[in-house]
Amino acid sequence: MIYLDGGIHSREWISPATVMYLIEGLVGQKEQVKSTQTAALRETFQFIVIPVVNPDGYVYSQVYRMWRKTRKPSGCKYNLRDCKGDCLLGVCYGVDANRNWDIDYGVKGASSEPCDSAFMGSEPFDQDCVMIIRDFLLSQSKKLVLSIAYHSYSQLFLYPWGYTKDPSPHLMHHMKVGNAFSHAVLARHGVQYKHHP
Repeated sequence: MIYLDGGIHSREWISPATVMYLIEGLVGQKEQVKSTQTAALRETFQFIVIPVVNPDGYVYSQVYRMWRKTRKPSGCKYNLRDCKGDCLLGVCYGVDANRNWDIDYGVKGASSEPCDSAFMGSEPFDQDCVMIIRDFLLSQSKKLVLSIAYHSYSQLFLYPWGYTKDPSPHLMHHMKVGNAFSHAVLARHGVQYKHHP
């Protein structure tokens, strides 16, 4: 099984478009040659593809262009409440779903301030979109051979772990895949991607 997703950060509009392009490449309805080229992949692997992980945030970003988080109410500004328990300075919305996973929860690049664009949530997996993906991937873990989350920041192929200098137990495999990816993109498009944890 190969799992692909995009749009976890709602303002990264090219991410869902890229994932949709990958679907077209696999199915090849508009370009039959793509269907022929990807036939072996389709026959070998089951593909699970989620173009937009964070649909509420994605829709909201159509009006508030730089919105990055989900849209569920997430707490009070500066975590301040009045004596009745109501938010003193206003309600904050959303969580950075990419920082709502448990593996590096709150370690690097995340905020505990609910109004911050990098707010990690009150606890890991408190966002439905993250919890649903976790539960699905765990239920399919014996079949899963590849998982890729598409973002739009820079020309990077990132792999675990980004929050520590300790190597992942699969570092050599990740490096091999990252190297192959970087070389393929360079050969096809002339664009240099860096690959690293």
